[in-house]
Order: sequence, then structure tokens, then C-alpha cells
Amino acid sequence: MVIAITFAGARAITHNSIRRGCDFDKVVRNVKDILNAKRRLGSDVRVIASYVMLSMNVHEIPEFIELCSDLGIEEVVLDNLSYMLNRGMVTWKAFSDPYEARPRRVERIVRMAVDRARELGIKVFNYSLTCWELTECPERPTESLFINVNGEVSPCVFLNLPIRDQDMPRCFMGSCFKVRRLSFGNVADKSLLEIWLDKKYADFRSRFIRRRALGDLVNITEHSLIEYLPPSPCLSCYRLYGV
Repeated sequence: MVIAITFAGARAITHNSIRRGCDFDKVVRNVKDILNAKRRLGSDVRVIASYVMLSMNVHEIPEFIELCSDLGIEEVVLDNLSYMLNRGMVTWKAFSDPYEARPRRVERIVRMAVDRARELGIKVFNYSLTCWELTECPERPTESLFINVNGEVSPCVFLNLPIRDQDMPRCFMGSCFKVRRLSFGNVADKSLLEIWLDKKYADFRSRFIRRRALGDLVNITEHSLIEYLPPSPCLSCYRLYGV
């Protein structure tokens, strides 16, 4: 079992300005309570702190590592703003698109933070700061799924955002557009196994399974390109590109 807590800053003023309504001091208190309960019960539950790297908070990443050490957190994930709803959010991202220069300043900060974490005995996983197409995205749609509050089953949360409209806003590599929400069924109407085995859902997963079996995308020839393309809604999702 894993308990993941997301931060958007190492200081209250930064975190609170980004994650409005999510009080930094309260989050810290709750983390302390969770870790105290974990120690008291001798639990093996993993407590992970996730830090959303943004243009306005990357300078606080090394400080965040120190905070995690003080709290007793042993695992940290440095994540990206991998889904952007509008052009304003595009300026928040800390990673670079393929047509942009590498974010060398951010890379240096992350290296400093990772080195310090190693000294403190903290495990760190940091997502890439540059785009590179993967055979399957980190959401692992061939092995996992997402069920929203209404019972709709989707391959991941990025294909079924909690919005009222059926079309989701999405910005990707300089363009903003709409993507249709994707659901393969509702657990109120069918069993989860029936939905998982549905032909359309199986066809969706098979695209990633073929890509994974290939092992290396550089082996794709011009003639086999279409056969190894990911599902169309995933082509414009940053998660497929490792960020």
C-alpha cells in the first residue's frame, strides 16, 4: 500500500499560492500524523512525497528534500505538470518541448536535489525534463485502470478528467484543443471484468502491448508505423513522452 502526498512548494507561501484551498501547514501536520501512526503500528505502508515541478517553484526543490528529511519521508517523486488545460498553464511547465532548448537550469537544480537526497538516504524518482516517446506511458494502461466518481472506467485519469463537458481541454506542444473523454463502460451497468474484456477496450490495450513487445521504437519502419501507433487520444498526451 502507498500513501502519496502532493506538494507544490517547500514553503507555505509558494504551495498555498499554487494549490489554493490546500493549506501547506495542515498538509505537513497530516504527514507527521501519518508517519507517527506508521511507526506506532509498525506498518510497512510506503509514504511518498510528490513534488509538482513548475517554473515558479523549481528553485525550492532542494529545500523540499530537506523538508522531507526533517519529516522522516524516505521516498520522493519529482513530477511534472504533464496536463495543461489552457495556454496560461503552458507557461508553468518546467520541462521542455522538443522544439525548445533543454531546461538546463532546472536540470541543475534537480541534480543538486538528487545528490542531497542521496546523502540523506532518501530515494528520489524524477520524471524527465525533455520529451522522448515511450512504448507505454507511466500510467500503465495495459495493467491498470481508472474509475471515476460516477463509475465510468477509463485507461487513466488523463482520459477522463472530472469535468462536466464530454470534451476535455488539452494543450500539447504549442497547441490547445479539445479531446473527447474516453470511457469503456460503467461499473453500475457491467462488472469490471466485463468492461476490461470488452473488445474496444482490449483493442485499446493491444496497441500498447504491440509497442511493448517491439521493445524499441527505433525499430519501427515507415511501413509498420501505423501498426505501432498508440491510441489516438494518447498521441497528444505528455505522459506518453515521459514527462
